[in-house]
Amino acid sequence: MMKVFWSNKGTEFDIKATSLDTISSLQEILATETKIPSHAQILLTADGAELNSGSRVGDLALQGSPAVYLFDRACVFEGAPADENMRTETYDPMVTSSTEGC
Repeated sequence: MMKVFWSNKGTEFDIKATSLDTISSLQEILATETKIPSHAQILLTADGAELNSGSRVGDLALQGSPAVYLFDRACVFEGAPADENMRTETYDPMVTSSTEGC
């Protein structure tokens, strides 16, 4: 089992994940559970490392209870001031956030 902390909502839940599961398959499960499409998910470890979709759950250096932190990309950037020096990524806000909002 892997504990997921949905940071934008302040909730947590458990997901069945084995060491052989890919992060991509984990993202598919999270998309079903949260309505956040996989391309709009930001998954971080407790030390702040971003998870690579090609990696396997077993590759993660998770100490103790396996846990990841889920952020909705649309919520993270919502209301952020425009900064021309900020790195931007292409995404469509109309299809990235959950139906419940941030």
